[in-house]
Amino acid sequence: MKFIISLIIFSIYLFSFEIKFPTLSTNELKFKELSSYSMQDFKLNRSITYLEVISFETEPYTGNDFKLKEPFTYKTLLSIGVPTNSNLAEKSRKFLANIIIKENYFWKWQEYPKLNYRFNIVNFYEKRDNRMKAYENQEEIREALRRIDTEAELLLWAKLTSSPNLKPYSYLKMGKLYRVRFFNVSKDGCHIKELFKFYKNDGSITGDKLIRDEAIKNCQPTLQDDKNISKELNVTVVNSNFNKEK
Repeated sequence: MKFIISLIIFSIYLFSFEIKFPTLSTNELKFKELSSYSMQDFKLNRSITYLEVISFETEPYTGNDFKLKEPFTYKTLLSIGVPTNSNLAEKSRKFLANIIIKENYFWKWQEYPKLNYRFNIVNFYEKRDNRMKAYENQEEIREALRRIDTEAELLLWAKLTSSPNLKPYSYLKMGKLYRVRFFNVSKDGCHIKELFKFYKNDGSITGDKLIRDEAIKNCQPTLQDDKNISKELNVTVVNSNFNKEK
């Protein structure tokens, strides 16, 4: 009997912190995982035959040069098309990673509380070229995408032009603009943030609007796996009052 009562109390406690999906507007669409998109979902520069996004960690940063962790391992976030030379691709990834791990690289962040940094790198092959290359800045990627006019391109661009603490969740086409909804739950599960950013087809951001930035009352911080927190990105906390979307 005590076990049943304890179980009921635990269930009430657990569901008091239930997290739900944001309420989407009419015609607003939820992004899929980046890895689920194919070459057909992009309208890349015609010279590009293969494009990938990989993510890897460095050794703890001491204020000097960044160093890759050994052995070099990475996670593939996106892979579209066919590599021109798959036999050399593995060596090329490590070679290019060593080149781009600089202080001024645009797509990196520190993984607190650790001292190491995580880098995301966009590699590609072009026609009649056996060399894998990497984009070193956002402008090069924007030129490869040409106009931002597909869901997949918008998601990739939103990710690489925003803080890693914000997850692109959904988008709404508004005339010549895209309104992208970003959503994030903190790793301790006790804080949520939601905002809109407005993008033009050329990738420029015309403005943003904070929807909510709020701590969950009476939440007991727990160090959770970021994969589990952000997998579905459910963000509305039960029994909490937030600014209503208009």
